[in-house]
Amino acid sequence: MHVLEITDRSIEQIIIDEYPNDEFIQETLKLIQDGVRRSKKVSLSKYKAYRDRLYYQNYLVIPNYDKLKLKLLKHVYNLLVAGYLG
Repeated sequence: MHVLEITDRSIEQIIIDEYPNDEFIQETLKLIQDGVRRSKKVSLSKYKAYRDRLYYQNYLVIPNYDKLKLKLLKHVYNLLVAGYLG
């Protein structure tokens, strides 16, 4: 059984640390920065690069990193629970 523990790093810090390690993000950023217009893997017209970050239809693309996903789910869950008054 695989148990995933929450990291002490903030969401922002995980994104900063893991962005260079995400192969899809780095490949897509390179295609955009190199001026490539078409790709067999991805619809580049829906992506934008801004300040070394990749955006899909104006949403930040996050690294494919399980601890980040878990932290984001926990954050959203806590927002929902805190918003429920009862």
